[in-house]
Amino acid sequence: MSLDNIPSKYRSKLQFNHFVAIGKKADIYRWLRAGLALAETCPREQSLPNSARREQSLLRTRPREESLNSDSCPSLNHYSQSASLQSDIKKLEKGIELLLSKTSHGCLIAFSGDNLASHSAGGFKEGFTALHPCRTCDAPLAMVRECVDVKKFVLRTEEAYQEQLQLLNAAPNQRVRLELSKDFGVNREPVLNELNFFSVVKNLPPDAMHDLFEGCFPITIKILLCKVIGDGILTLEQINQGLRNFDYGYSEKKSKPAEI
Repeated sequence: MSLDNIPSKYRSKLQFNHFVAIGKKADIYRWLRAGLALAETCPREQSLPNSARREQSLLRTRPREESLNSDSCPSLNHYSQSASLQSDIKKLEKGIELLLSKTSHGCLIAFSGDNLASHSAGGFKEGFTALHPCRTCDAPLAMVRECVDVKKFVLRTEEAYQEQLQLLNAAPNQRVRLELSKDFGVNREPVLNELNFFSVVKNLPPDAMHDLFEGCFPITIKILLCKVIGDGILTLEQINQGLRNFDYGYSEKKSKPAEI
């Protein structure tokens, strides 16, 4: 994620809030969080009357919750909800008048969720067996599955992304559009692109749960164990003994890993 789109004169004034949205399909809940940065133009709270202080406090801390019912048409529903969010953020960008005729401005600096939700909000391919399944780089699927050298991956840039959108929108027919969409890994132009200071290329953070805890970490641990056992640093029995004898405590007993 990057704050490059935020003018430097506003960065020191950012105050962070979050919106929470829940999507449901077949009892699977998708949690989305959008970071809301408020560039505060009001005087300090201690100089305001109690009523104004309360209004500022609510503006900063109240989470907003929306139900995203995607049972009938997930993509369309997420698109319409993104449009609703975009409309609200647009109002914040123009400024919200508070008490004492003071105005507070805001902008969207991050939209985070699981990979599927982030791809849907960003207009990228929502199937991770697509030819170009990544919202961060332009690597084809075969390279994503096999390459381990990060320097070989070409990151998406705002300029290249905008050029791809122009080609998609200028496609003469649906067949050409589908071919371009497959080649670019982009389904459509997201409504969030209409916001100031926000870019789906830079401001859709990674999915920590799927990318790390269910992705890189288990694979790294398996490789490490193979290495230490193969080099004779530890034996398999020593590792299993450590798993058996470790004090997991009351709260982690149910999470005790199985022996290898």
